[in-house]
Amino acid sequence: MNQTAMKRVERIDLRMPKGWSDMGVEELETVASVLVEAAAKKPALTMNEVKVRLFLALTQLEVLETANPAKPVEEQYLVVCRRGHLERLVLYLWQMHYWMQEQMSWLDKPSTLLMFPYKEFIKWSWRGRHKYQGPSALMQNFQWRQYRIAQEYMSFFISESNRLVKMQQSEGITAKELKRQLHAVARAKGMFLATLFNRRVKFVDAETKLIRKDYTYVSCQSMNNWRDFAGFSDVKFQCVLFWWTGTMNWLQKKYPKVFKSSNPKKAAVANPLELYTRQTATMEKYLGINEEEMNRELYTNVLQHLQDMMDESDRMKALENKK
Repeated sequence: MNQTAMKRVERIDLRMPKGWSDMGVEELETVASVLVEAAAKKPALTMNEVKVRLFLALTQLEVLETANPAKPVEEQYLVVCRRGHLERLVLYLWQMHYWMQEQMSWLDKPSTLLMFPYKEFIKWSWRGRHKYQGPSALMQNFQWRQYRIAQEYMSFFISESNRLVKMQQSEGITAKELKRQLHAVARAKGMFLATLFNRRVKFVDAETKLIRKDYTYVSCQSMNNWRDFAGFSDVKFQCVLFWWTGTMNWLQKKYPKVFKSSNPKKAAVANPLELYTRQTATMEKYLGINEEEMNRELYTNVLQHLQDMMDESDRMKALENKK
């Protein structure tokens, strides 16, 4: 092959995302697909191998020829082409690793994605079409109950997923037991998603007392709608997890004294609704409001109230210690 007949990738403007919030849905799904595929590999891929796959996927480069290990490292290169193009290009390994180090450092940090990737979700069945609306930025359309139930169902999903991994690594587990646990994971995932996505339903407006029809949260949707999300792809769900992680990180920084992730082990032995009910009773006592009022309250208002209370408590303790 005549190497001089090929252009070098360094002459091409490679558009790389600068961070989590810089990516559109297509790029998020590209990252998610690589991570989902990497997680299924046996043996597991190294972080550097994952980054190489992500780099090629995000730049839409396909490898035609791998590097020749007999050559000095600085002379090793890949022969690649742009996806959908026939032109062959030379990509030196040192170039690729430089770009990875300079432009992919965000991969080593927790997600900062705050915009939900899917504005709507449509499920078709023999009964017709079910249309759902996704959360707004920073869940600003979430009342307290929806926020807390979503938290607990995420913890429930984590615990069921961890149990599945242990079962897959254990001996003596029957196919029936494994199938049952796979169903438990799918159900937990479906309930979490069914808590996030609202359907257009009839409800009584708390202010006007009139019947309205709109996309809104109702307490039964986690149980009633989860089957619509049973087929939600692993790639799309990974994108939802990017958003969830980013939003939880933002909350933890904004309300450091009150924000605390649920304990997966605790969630595994108690129903999420029971955990919510128990916490609600404690909150009512300290905030001086009833359950109905708190359920309707914007979740960030409740968190801010708790943050203020704990700041005041710390201040009073500091004054006591000075006496």
